[in-house]
Amino acid sequence: MNPIFCVIVADITAWLVDATVNAANVLLLGGAGMDGAIHHEAGPELLKARRTIGGCPRGEVRITPGFNLPVKQALSSNRLEFQETPQGNQSHYPKTNRRNGQSTVD
Repeated sequence: MNPIFCVIVADITAWLVDATVNAANVLLLGGAGMDGAIHHEAGPELLKARRTIGGCPRGEVRITPGFNLPVKQALSSNRLEFQETPQGNQSHYPKTNRRNGQSTVD
């Protein structure tokens, strides 16, 4: 039997992956927990970039470069909300948009 998912306990700020994805507050300006750790490791450029975005409403995603993180992009969301598909199933893609020149995932 193949597992549906697995839990990995590790420091995501040190992973060599294409992107990190984390939950953040609506302002995206760091804080405690995972978002604070990402800001700490990414450096002050991340905070500067996120200030230009203007926040992230609930259910949306914002993308910034990874800066000093070993990732290309840092994705942050203020809680994902999934959309219904025409077949009545929930889509596994969050609602997102383009804001202030920042690309987001559709």
